[in-house]
Amino acid sequence: MPERVSNLVPGIIRLSNFGLALLLGWRLIGAEPSVVERREFATATVELDDRQFEIAGRHFAEFAVKYPDSSLVPEARLRQAEALQGQGKYPEALALLRENLARADGLADQFEFGIGENLYAQGQWEAAETNFVAFIARYPVSAQVPVAAVRVASTFAQRRNFERVVSLLADPAGAFARARTNAPASPPAIDGVLLLTEARLELGRFGEAEAALALLPAGNLSSLAAWRATALRVRVLIATNRAADAQKVSTELLKLAAGTQQADLAAESHALNGAMLEALGRKTEALAAYEPNLKPAVSARWRGQALVRVVALAQETGGAVGAVQRLELLSAQGLDEAARDLVQVTLGELRLRLFLSLPAEERTEPDRFSAGASNQLWAALAHFETVITGYATSPYVGKAWLDRGWCRWELRQWPLADGA
Repeated sequence: MPERVSNLVPGIIRLSNFGLALLLGWRLIGAEPSVVERREFATATVELDDRQFEIAGRHFAEFAVKYPDSSLVPEARLRQAEALQGQGKYPEALALLRENLARADGLADQFEFGIGENLYAQGQWEAAETNFVAFIARYPVSAQVPVAAVRVASTFAQRRNFERVVSLLADPAGAFARARTNAPASPPAIDGVLLLTEARLELGRFGEAEAALALLPAGNLSSLAAWRATALRVRVLIATNRAADAQKVSTELLKLAAGTQQADLAAESHALNGAMLEALGRKTEALAAYEPNLKPAVSARWRGQALVRVVALAQETGGAVGAVQRLELLSAQGLDEAARDLVQVTLGELRLRLFLSLPAEERTEPDRFSAGASNQLWAALAHFETVITGYATSPYVGKAWLDRGWCRWELRQWPLADGA
């Protein structure tokens, strides 16, 4: 056989094998999906959109095993990871994304972005930052770059490095500024401007924060973005001694919070409304503004903040007697849970103050105390005991020990007073 012909034989054999494979119905990697594949994939997609995460995740996993050569497998793995995250299984989703990244084909940027989002959701701020920075460098024209740029800045905000947040988002040559120039009304651009405003507020740069708010597009904000922008405006106005102007905006803030149907935003709106009224010197109204945040359904963060302000304002507006009545009512209703140690030590100090305000003849000798003096002192002692025995790590426990010693001194319990 001539040499040139013999060299062609292996190729001919390979081509024949290829044709035979097609005749036998064998599939090639990345082959066009069949009608059946598309139907099964679409079913799992609908399940994912309907937030049936466990079922959708199982069906995407089964799809990848059943059709390993399908061009839809990378997307199936991506959506399987999304379904796992919907179930709160972030480590499993992260492992799946990393395991399949090398086989992601044209979806590699989505896999890498998904890894960053996963790390961010888990609160792994440094790892998320590193991932998003690398993502922006590797895929500079990806549609996800604007989101990634805001995420990078947000990881620094989570670590309270607000100087870095400002430097990233205000840099005219930075990734965020470039993305915002192309689409200033896009959700990532709006999120970045709001984050820049918040960072400047945290740094006390109130004028710059107000200037950042002016960068927002007029109208067409989502309900959440509109609430955030309004809340930041209220904070700027309060910080710059324009509480009267803030009052005009705060009513709108409460309405916007209701529109988001997010309980935490409603709670923050009540807190800002209370702060605004305090700034105006309207303490009784401020007290009433904070009280909705004492309800058990409100998150611990806002219940605690509200309780601290209610304790302070109750004393300023009602005196010792009025404050005791209000705080005991809150305690009886179980609304003091977020800061019960603070409420108890405050009640003790108020009652001790009421005891000491009585005429000397009513409180000189313990066996001759008037009924009112006896009740106030023993009640004060009980409040301090509650803090000491039930809240050993409380920041108020030292004060409770000191005040308990004072009560025992008044009761002439000298040895006990000496040891508090």
